[in-house]
Amino acid sequence: MITLSRLLGAITLVALVLGMIAVCPGVTLGTFVDFPSVAFVVFATGCLLLVGAHREDWANACRLAMGAARSADDVSRRSACRFLTLGSRAAISTGTVAYLVQLAAMLGKMDDPAAIGPGVAVAMLPLLYGIVLSEFVFAPLLSWATSVPGSEDDVQRDPGKVLLPLLVVALTLVPTFLGLLTA
Repeated sequence: MITLSRLLGAITLVALVLGMIAVCPGVTLGTFVDFPSVAFVVFATGCLLLVGAHREDWANACRLAMGAARSADDVSRRSACRFLTLGSRAAISTGTVAYLVQLAAMLGKMDDPAAIGPGVAVAMLPLLYGIVLSEFVFAPLLSWATSVPGSEDDVQRDPGKVLLPLLVVALTLVPTFLGLLTA
């Protein structure tokens, strides 16, 4: 279930990443976008999940992601956890495989020294995408799936305790975003 604290946390995380990109000299947001790499990591992760996960694991993980599984029994939770753990590992693995393939292709064309830097930069992107998919999608869902309903971890936190620090971080990044948008 999406709560105010989760939403603010996600927005702040995106703001921090964009701010980090903005302060890098000569780097634009487009530097971090490579659609073939995104497609490979996402679809290859999906294929590994198709091969390795049971139908029930898929269903339980989908119910959990939609917020309907907070009252799920232990069997459903373990099933969703299996799926999310496999997804996390698959995302890292597919990103690593794509990185190695692109690195090998780039190293096979060493006759153009000017292309080595951009080639390595593009080769590293699928690894980045795999880590992001693993740590920012599967890991939070897995953490949520393993929390026990009604426990201290599961209690809704006071948004005011989270809101003030997030607002401070967001306000400090506004000048950085304006620089990114005008660049």
